[in-house]
Amino acid sequence: IGELNHEDIVLYERLRAERSRTCRAFDGELHPCDGYRGGVNRTPRDGIVGWVCNRTREFICEVEFLQDDRLLGCVKADGYRADLKEKRLSRSGICGFAVDRPTLSQMGADLNGTLTVKVRGSEYALRGSPVNLGPNVTTASA
Repeated sequence: IGELNHEDIVLYERLRAERSRTCRAFDGELHPCDGYRGGVNRTPRDGIVGWVCNRTREFICEVEFLQDDRLLGCVKADGYRADLKEKRLSRSGICGFAVDRPTLSQMGADLNGTLTVKVRGSEYALRGSPVNLGPNVTTASA
């Protein structure tokens, strides 16, 4: 079977290698190797809100929260954002997420530390990440 499908296996391995590259956000610009784009910031009540989508292919992304390289948890970016659809940053507008302070605490977050927010399964950190969870911070719009 391997001999009969040699060309398919070579193609599969090449595509898997190309699509598994890790990329990091640079000022929110679309990175050509993975197509992710998104941002995150704190809310006035100390929660976390943001958005992320993949401009290459449409699917609901998952966002992971890390602190000191420790995975705290994940959420789906499945909230509707009409503003992002109107701006054509997301085809469907389904790309938003929000996590409140009690949920961050339940995840085990140090609420005086910083939180890294990135797309699950990649190294793409959302614009605005890491987020300072401590008191008296200013935030940019996500």
